[in-house]
Amino acid sequence: MFYLLRQHFENLLNELLRATVKVYTDRLISLAVFGSVGRGTPRTDSDVDILLVADNFPPGRIKRVLKFEKVEESIEPFL
Repeated sequence: MFYLLRQHFENLLNELLRATVKVYTDRLISLAVFGSVGRGTPRTDSDVDILLVADNFPPGRIKRVLKFEKVEESIEPFL
């Protein structure tokens, strides 16, 4: 069971990276995963904690959230 759970999160992280690169293109500097998923010890109720570093973020929190929504929409089938 644990192997399948780790595999699920690994697939999700691969899609997250793919979608983030597609949305942020060459402005993406780093995408870090931390917490239980980052440590490789996820549980069924784990969320994915990330830190996204990119150049030229739009000004204001709402515009930044709206930009990241494109990533979320892309990975929704994997959630």
